Amino acid sequence: MQATQPILEINLSTFSATVFYEKLKHVDSFDTDQSDVSLYMTAIASFSHLVKKPSIKIFPDTGLAVTLSGSWAIGTPPTTLSPTLLDINWRCEKTRDDPYEVQITITVEGYDPIQFTLTKMCGSTQNKGGSSCEEGSRNSQ
Repeated sequence: MQATQPILEINLSTFSATVFYEKLKHVDSFDTDQSDVSLYMTAIASFSHLVKKPSIKIFPDTGLAVTLSGSWAIGTPPTTLSPTLLDINWRCEKTRDDPYEVQITITVEGYDPIQFTLTKMCGSTQNKGGSSCEEGSRNSQ
């Protein structure tokens, strides 16, 4: 039996994993103060044209502001010589006891989509610059 060849590699900040298409399911949690996460992706040259730009879904759909930027966000195909970058900028607009979930879906033509979830705790709200601030005016006393 021949070993499965990886077709994609995704690097999550300092976490790096070779992704075997058949078994991708990775969940990572981030604290309130983590205002952005960068994903780097490479693909074997013969598959790179099949990889489409990622899409996201946020659960619940209000309270966490998420924007995507970088070469991968605009659909640049990844290769092993020229990885693409997806910057996920997220900001807590509403505090919650449970984490928000950001489901990322990568479409690869001819294959089932690759999906994984990143979670973010929001113990306090964040301003547009990404720094935390207390809800209301608790610090003004």
